[in-house]
Parts: sequence; structure tokens; C-alpha cells
Amino acid sequence: MGKYEKAARTIREKQDFQKEQQRLHAKYEDESAQVVIKETSNMAKFTVKTLSSLLRILTGVLLLCLSAIGILSLVYPQTREPLLVTLHGIFQEIFGMLE
Repeated sequence: MGKYEKAARTIREKQDFQKEQQRLHAKYEDESAQVVIKETSNMAKFTVKTLSSLLRILTGVLLLCLSAIGILSLVYPQTREPLLVTLHGIFQEIFGMLE
């Protein structure tokens, strides 16, 4: 590698660094050009975001399954009666505890 290629690579790296700094200054709304912003990855933040999105997806799937069961139970007469009996028993249990 010749000295011109090294110089071109160095200039390109400096330009990339300046572009990245401009992006970070705009992102964090910091107008000071004297400060170098270094963004690091945070494992705890990543884990929390991943777990919350996983929990959100699982909750959505569970909600869809329960709503499908409810709709099917109300549509077909063979399942409607046991569903209503079960719901009546649940409400009696809940309101019986409150008394």
C-alpha cells in the first residue's frame, strides 16, 4: 500500500468520523462542536427492550387466542351453555369473596 492510499484512507476515516459526530450531535441536540460524543451499547437496556417486546408479542397472541375461543363459544350453541355456566360460577366466586 502506497503512501497516497494510506493518506486517502486516513482522510476518508476522518470524514466518516465527522459525519458520525454531526449525526450524534443532531440526535442528542448538542450544539457544542468541542465535545466528542461516543455512543456505546448497553446490554441491560438491550435486554429490557427485548424482553418487553417479547412480552408484548406473547400478550397479543394470548389475547387473540382468548378472543377466538370466546367468539367460537358464543357462536356454537353446544359450547355457549357451558361457557355461560362457567362465567356465572366465576362471578359468584368473585362477588362472594367481596361480601
